[in-house]
Amino acid sequence: MTMTNENTRQVWRWRGAEQRQHRRWLCCESTCFSADRQLHEGVFKDMSTGGTFIQARGRFQIGQAVIVAGILKRDGSEEKRSGKIVRVERTGIAVEFTDRHPTGS
Repeated sequence: MTMTNENTRQVWRWRGAEQRQHRRWLCCESTCFSADRQLHEGVFKDMSTGGTFIQARGRFQIGQAVIVAGILKRDGSEEKRSGKIVRVERTGIAVEFTDRHPTGS
């Protein structure tokens, strides 16, 4: 995977196997999430029990708190989860869930 930082024109390349704590699965589900008390819309692109990548537009910052709502489990059930942004890309954000258990729907 290649990622470009538009401000400095640096390119990072990940090499070797990804080291993730949780197994992820691909998805394409709509979501609404809040960040800095503003409501945003996006699309889940991949998901794990530890977090998600949301394709979205907006100004986001690493460390920013978010609340994500939508279909967050493989069984199709809806829930809300608290998290924080751990990566910002041109196409969206990576969110790490910070709550240990879902808050419900």
